[in-house]
Amino acid sequence: MTGKGESAPPLMTVRQLAQQGGVTVHVVRNYLRRGLLQAATHTEGGYQLFSASELQRLHFIRTAQQLGFTLAEIEEIIRHSLQRHSPCPLVRDIIRRRLDDTRQQLDRLLAMHERMERAIHAWAALPDSIPTGDL
Repeated sequence: MTGKGESAPPLMTVRQLAQQGGVTVHVVRNYLRRGLLQAATHTEGGYQLFSASELQRLHFIRTAQQLGFTLAEIEEIIRHSLQRHSPCPLVRDIIRRRLDDTRQQLDRLLAMHERMERAIHAWAALPDSIPTGDL
């Protein structure tokens, strides 16, 4: 809400939104196609203009992706939010599944790490040059 003498924050083009959000124009357009972002208005020439709230949403999307959320999951979270439903139970469920997936990945990586260490120790016991025969 703006007071007397204050103007609304300027609207941004797709390019400006992408620059301020630290993504490419293609990423912004992909999010638009998926319904993750929405233009506040359009110019007479058909250019989409975005408010600061869409920049905040863009930051949310990028942060959620860094936490391992898929775009489909982010779409669902945003849809819940737009319907004025708390997305918190949904987010908790997604994170619980992510924890299980992450634990399984970590277990596989730890097992691979142990195999690699055993291989290095076994190879360290071998002489540097082993006759390979005729190649």
